[in-house]
Amino acid sequence: MSSAASPHAPSRPDSAAPNTAAIVRRLLRDYIRGEWGVAALAVFCMLLTSAVSGLVPHLLNLEVKLIFLRHEADMLLPMSLAVVGVVAFRAVTLFLGRMWLDSLGEKTVRLVHDGYVSDERSVSLTPKRPAVTLHVELRPK
Repeated sequence: MSSAASPHAPSRPDSAAPNTAAIVRRLLRDYIRGEWGVAALAVFCMLLTSAVSGLVPHLLNLEVKLIFLRHEADMLLPMSLAVVGVVAFRAVTLFLGRMWLDSLGEKTVRLVHDGYVSDERSVSLTPKRPAVTLHVELRPK
């Protein structure tokens, strides 16, 4: 194989390569601005969900050992309630994390659809006469 570039492949100079850090900064600035608290809550809930998910197999393992192998029938109710509590807590954190993340997604879709946040949508033609809409007719050349 030849190390030369294919004549059909578009060549892109290194200066035109997209800068990932700049793209991420722009996305965070444009779409997450003012919503850092919601984003932090969503990430925190997702981390809690992940941490608690590992407890369920350990609790079930302990429950099997205590109840079936050691024949401690009095542990059936407390261990079962512990498993139900962990699963319920995991469900709540999963729901809250996804809810807050989805609300950020909905805001992003609204911004992309509408173009700007509502504060940036008005156009001031003169200081005394702000306008919410501006109609500009374009004529072809």
